Formats: sequence, structure tokens, C-alpha cells
Amino acid sequence: MRGRPSLVTIASNISIALAMAALLVTSVLLSRTVFVFLPVSGGPTAREIHILAAYWAFILAAIHLGLHWSMIMTVTGRLLRVGPPNAIRTAVLRGIAGAIVACGIHGMFVMGIGDRLVGRPSIDFWDFQESTAGFFLHHIAILGVCACAAHYAAVWLRWARGALHIL
Repeated sequence: MRGRPSLVTIASNISIALAMAALLVTSVLLSRTVFVFLPVSGGPTAREIHILAAYWAFILAAIHLGLHWSMIMTVTGRLLRVGPPNAIRTAVLRGIAGAIVACGIHGMFVMGIGDRLVGRPSIDFWDFQESTAGFFLHHIAILGVCACAAHYAAVWLRWARGALHIL
């Protein structure tokens, strides 16, 4: 859909920009090699803000992806020369999305995303006993659950807006 961006899209873009700005500022404060010539020190507060901003940037980027999912699927379909919509293909893709959402919800608990998004202090960082692939798969699934939630919320909002015009 071209034209004026929705209020949700604008809010999403501004939120991502603010999270990225926080990451940039705290990166400068935390850097001990690149910006060694600057007389600044971040300390533990900058580190906590940096971690908080990083997790929010991740979640907000996933939401942004979900808000544009219809456009992404349209472009991908054209590039791959996929035919018109097909009920079986749609059901299979929705089933896959459902599995990703289930894995993502599980991953949110395993990775403690809720605590990280509210800035609860944590001393656990990288567990070298855990699988690297598992770490990334959990995060990809978390991205998927946030993107799906945003996509279907946007679909519902468009439907509700249309339904209100009918009434």
C-alpha cells in the first residue's frame, strides 16, 4: 500500500530511530579502543542502557518487519514467479508461521526477553556451555513471533477500520 504511512508505521520508525540513537551514544561511552581519545566513561549504567536499547531495537525491528510483511511477500512472490494465491500453500505457510510463533514464545522464556525489555539487571550473558546455533535459532523464532504479531495486528486494524466505515 503506497501513500501516506500509517500512525503505527511512523511510531515504529521513530521508536527504532530512538533505540538506534541510544545504541550509538552508549557505544561511544562504552568503547575503550575506538574512542579512547574522548574523556568519557560509560560505566555500568551505560552498559545497562546499551543492553536495554539493543533488545528493544531487536524487537522493534521485528515489529517493523511484520508491519511490512504483506509487501515483502508480494515482492518475493513476484521474484520467485509464484502463481496466484492457493488455499493449500496459504494453509501450509500459516502452519509454518504457527510453529515459528510457538518456538518464539518458548524462546522468549528461555532467553528471558521479558526481563531484558524492562531492564531487570542480569549477570548472565553468554553461556559457553550452550549451543551457539540454539541461541540464534531462539532469537530468529523470537523475531518471527514479534513479526507475526505485528502483521496480524495490522491486518486486524485494517479490517476493523473497514468494518467501522460500513457501520
